[in-house]
Amino acid sequence: MWKRIAYTQTGTTGVLYEDGVEAGRNTSVTITPGAIKGWICDFRVYDRALADGEVGQLALPVATQVVTAAFTDRGGSDTHTCTVDWKDGGRPVKGRITGTTCHAEHVYRRPGGHRPVLTVTDDDGGGATVTVPVGPRPHTM
Repeated sequence: MWKRIAYTQTGTTGVLYEDGVEAGRNTSVTITPGAIKGWICDFRVYDRALADGEVGQLALPVATQVVTAAFTDRGGSDTHTCTVDWKDGGRPVKGRITGTTCHAEHVYRRPGGHRPVLTVTDDDGGGATVTVPVGPRPHTM
């Protein structure tokens, strides 16, 4: 069951709401939401305090993502390369060609709606580029 959670703070009073109804109040909060610098990419609520080691685990890589794209080329004897720009600030990396399929894996360090860009190029200089949604379904170029 999904819940809608909201938090408001005025001065040192913080109020937590669950589905629009006040669920908790603390009148001695010492940190404000404005003290958080940068964007929040992951927010979790637990029903208990986490141990230091458990909190450390939250900073580990989110997941290994896989892209697979089939391609066609009229030049039957061409050799191919493929690269993937994972769109997370890193440099494009080489994928693996098997027959007429490019396959690549990547570990994202932050969650988000990443849309990697895959490029297949042949030895004649021809090629194609496609934005690929990550996930289990193969993509065709």
